[in-house]
Amino acid sequence: MNDDRQQVPDLFEIDDARMVRIISQPVRYEVLEELFQLQEPRTATELARSVGISTSLMSYHLRELEKVGIVRRRSSARDGREALWAPSARHYRVTVSAEPRPRVRMRLMDAMLAPLRRRIGLMLQRRTERRRQGDFTDDEFTLLSMGTLILTHEEAFRVRDEIREVWSRYERLSEGRRPEDYPVNAVYVWSCLPDDRSQASDQTADQEEGRPH
Repeated sequence: MNDDRQQVPDLFEIDDARMVRIISQPVRYEVLEELFQLQEPRTATELARSVGISTSLMSYHLRELEKVGIVRRRSSARDGREALWAPSARHYRVTVSAEPRPRVRMRLMDAMLAPLRRRIGLMLQRRTERRRQGDFTDDEFTLLSMGTLILTHEEAFRVRDEIREVWSRYERLSEGRRPEDYPVNAVYVWSCLPDDRSQASDQTADQEEGRPH
């Protein structure tokens, strides 16, 4: 297993429209996330069980992912019948803009966010249940956090770089660790986006044009 893990490249680039379309299917993206997070091979049956679909349908989705090379079929199998599937790299990166059609890009973004939404919902349910039972201890995870920053351009770049450094530092610590050997397996998504003032400006302009003089 360790030898096989060392043979894969560090990064797989998803950088053309065909690749983006194939991974934008929600089940495929969820399986992709699971394989890359675990960095260990799984059978179609195991993956199907984790997302709640049939093994035959999961096999179809895995073959579609195999077409673009992001997952690979291992020659060995645990039971002598079913193949093992593994990620083709340690990490992957998606260039969403490679797909020219907005509808497909939005489908991919929705697929990327769907597992996170499920995790947040599950954690909220668990928190509610704990508090009903009188347990008000602090959560070790941040479920969702939002705020507003008022920055110069230089400060915005500095914030971005500092946040990247934090995630990179802990990703380096996570390299080579098996998820089942550690008590905390955390998934993160972060964005630092400007306010869309153009829409507010357009609405103000429309109102002023319709105002009597």
